[in-house]
Amino acid sequence: GFVIKVNILTLGPDSYNARAFLHPITFNLDLICRRKIDLVFHYEVGKSTGECDLLIIDSKFFKTWYLNRLGEMYNLLESFNKSTKVFYFDTTDSSGYLLGDVLPFVQGYFKHQILRNKRDYLKPLYGRRPFTHFYYEHFGIKDSAKNEEFVTQLEDKSHLDKIKVFWNTGLANYSFSGDMLGKLYKRLPFKIFVRYPRVFNEPEKSRSIDVQCRVNTNYSKETVSYQRKQICNILSSKLQTNKLNRYSFFKEMANSKIIVSPFGLGEITLKDFEVFITGGLLLKPNMNHLETWPDFYKKDKTYIGFNWNLNDLEETIQNILENYTNYISIAKQGQENYRHYVNSEEGRNEFVERFLSIIEA
Repeated sequence: GFVIKVNILTLGPDSYNARAFLHPITFNLDLICRRKIDLVFHYEVGKSTGECDLLIIDSKFFKTWYLNRLGEMYNLLESFNKSTKVFYFDTTDSSGYLLGDVLPFVQGYFKHQILRNKRDYLKPLYGRRPFTHFYYEHFGIKDSAKNEEFVTQLEDKSHLDKIKVFWNTGLANYSFSGDMLGKLYKRLPFKIFVRYPRVFNEPEKSRSIDVQCRVNTNYSKETVSYQRKQICNILSSKLQTNKLNRYSFFKEMANSKIIVSPFGLGEITLKDFEVFITGGLLLKPNMNHLETWPDFYKKDKTYIGFNWNLNDLEETIQNILENYTNYISIAKQGQENYRHYVNSEEGRNEFVERFLSIIEA
C-alpha cells in the first residue's frame, strides 16, 4: 500500500516543550509505523530534509535563528514549501503567541494550545498573551521598556484557518523520575528511558496540608509575574512559598489537598501534570479562553477555576476546604482523565489517531 513519508526537523529533546512534542511520537513509534507512515527525524538541515510528503518543523529548531538569521529562516521555509507540504509546530508556552511571520510559508501552524476565539490573533495583545493583556488593561501593569511587546500576532486573516492544535505538553513524563529519565534519554537515546508515570497517589488518601503553592515569581516580564505575585500575597498567611528540593516537593504535593497552579510563561504548566500524578485538587485561573488536546481542563470536572482578577480566590479555597469530601471526586476525575492518556492502551491509540489525522490533514 501507499506509504506516507514524514520528516521531522528538530533539535531533539533539549527543552521541556521539545521533549513533550517528541515523547509521545517516540513512545508510540511502533504503532505509527504500522500505519504505513515512514517517519524520520532530522537533527540538521540536509539535502534529504525536504524530500518527503510532509515536513514537520519543531519551532525550537530555529530558536537561535530568531535573533539574527530571520531572513535565512524565511528563505529556508520558502524552499521547503516549494518541494513539500510544511507543518510548523510552535512549541512555545502561550496560547496567544505566534512566532515570526512564518504563516505564509507553511500549510499548517500547530500549537500546544490556541485561543478559542481565533479572531483574537488579529488584535494586539500586550505582552503577547491574553492574561498579560488582561493585567495591563484592568490593572495597568506594564513591562519594562526593553521587555515591552504590544503587537498584533497576525495581520492577514486569510491565514487564520492554518492555526490548529497538535497536543499539549502533558504527554511527557512528569513523575518524580521523569526529569532524570528525560535527561538520560537526551544523552543516551535508548527507548527504555521513554516511558510514562506508573505511580499515582490516590486523591482520597489523608492529606495534612490544606493548600500548596510553591512558585517562582521571577520573570523578565512584570505582566507575567504579576499573577503569581498577587496569588502569593493573597495566600501568604496560609503557605510557605520558598523552593524545595524535588523529593520534598513531590512528597509535599502528595500530602496536599489543594494545589494552586498559576500561569507561567503560558497557561499550561508542568505543575498541572504533577498535580494529576500526586492526586491533589488542581486550582487554576480559568482556562476556558483556550483550546487544547488532550483536554485536561474541564472546569468543575477535572479542575477548579478562579477569576483572573483573583477576587474569588480566597472564597473558592475556603469553600473547598469546608466541603472537601465533595471535591475529592474532581481530583479523581482530573487524575483519571490524565491517566487515560498516559497510561492506557486506548489513550495510546487516541494519540496515534490524532497524529494520523494531523498528517492526513
